Amino acid sequence: MLATHPDIQIRAQVIGAERAPLLVIDNVVADPERLVRKATRYGFSKQGAMFPGVRAQAPFSYRDFLETTLQPLLQPYFGLPMGRFEFPMCHYSLVTTTPGQLKFLQKVPHIDSTDGSGLATVHYLFDGWGGTAFYRHRQTGFEFIDEQRGRQYFHCLEQQSHLPDATGEDVLAAIRRDSTLKKVPVAVVTSRVLSPEERTRLGERAQAVLEKSELSAATTREILARAGL
Repeated sequence: MLATHPDIQIRAQVIGAERAPLLVIDNVVADPERLVRKATRYGFSKQGAMFPGVRAQAPFSYRDFLETTLQPLLQPYFGLPMGRFEFPMCHYSLVTTTPGQLKFLQKVPHIDSTDGSGLATVHYLFDGWGGTAFYRHRQTGFEFIDEQRGRQYFHCLEQQSHLPDATGEDVLAAIRRDSTLKKVPVAVVTSRVLSPEERTRLGERAQAVLEKSELSAATTREILARAGL
């Protein structure tokens, strides 16, 4: 049986101009290594066309653990009534696709559902890697997608999917050429491991260049202070 960590920490936040609710839970499982050990015994495989890697079904005991842990938090934090959980998916996931092999929809911020009663959870079983970012869709201004917004949002994505790809360096170069944008401070955060040459090239046009593993609240504050914000 999975047990709750004795030092579980729950932080409620709201994000963006639209103030979407977010719950950050640290130290949720007493023995996370147990879940890691289970993962090493499972067979990972491609599942579905959109996830850029491989997955394996999570144990049913983990679903029971999530339901028991999250049920008391539904109403106070998300305004949702208590009830049985439905799991459209519950997987161990490993991103294994290289950047050059990604399809269009694997390169843009994704949503899991337009259902207002649906919740997405990401449970990190490691230290020093990963992180979850949240975005505003520039063309629509949307920070979350529900049933009412879905058609407009996906129509925009369909149009954007036919545009040529641009690298981060291309975008930075375009910003610095634009007289209205060239003085805007830019920080580059990438999931790639950069070579010294790449870091130097990006650093010539950006106030800061960080790999995701280097990003923290402290580094964010430092970058903002350097930019005078």
